[in-house]
Amino acid sequence: MCASSILLSFTRFLLVAGLALLALAYCASLPASQFLLMVTLPYLCLVAMCYLTKDTFRQSLRRVIQLSGSDLETGCENKLRLREALQAALALHKRYGTAVCALVFCVQSATEANASLPIPADAGLRKLCGLWRSRLRTTDRLFRLTDNRFVFLLLETGEAGATSLLQDLLHATHHYEIGELPTLQISHCCLPVQGVQSVDAWLANMMSHQCSV
Repeated sequence: MCASSILLSFTRFLLVAGLALLALAYCASLPASQFLLMVTLPYLCLVAMCYLTKDTFRQSLRRVIQLSGSDLETGCENKLRLREALQAALALHKRYGTAVCALVFCVQSATEANASLPIPADAGLRKLCGLWRSRLRTTDRLFRLTDNRFVFLLLETGEAGATSLLQDLLHATHHYEIGELPTLQISHCCLPVQGVQSVDAWLANMMSHQCSV
């Protein structure tokens, strides 16, 4: 659903609310029994309409959050923000030689070989990402690339520093119990900025790179 559809839905809501206020102003001059009937019926219709459009509202909310740069389920920054951050990081490297590394985590259920992590509990995944963020510096950023693939973008960090953070993240993950999630298996890879020619190529590596456990 695009932004124009969201705006249209909001405009319709304002129109319905305005008509309801006009109806109330008219009904105020009616006898009590007629007033109750005239007020109750439109209210029930509005409740039914809200219930029927609940899924549409949730889809609109997801779209708004996506446009704002956040992932609804985890609170991480999304792929749109990742592209922007990679563009800035690549420009820094080309101009000043700034070291940048991207750690890619592929999260899977340990009970299902080669299966993507089922996401039965958004709360558990949000806690996991919150744990990861707590281990990062203020200059580091965490993005959700796909359902089960996450990217840590580390500025002014070489491969040695990225490896050190990797060990800390893995240790924290395996020693912190999150009841809403199954036992996890995390495969990973480190993709430094050196040799990267474009953001599209860097993103393609993140999407296709075979991570190791």
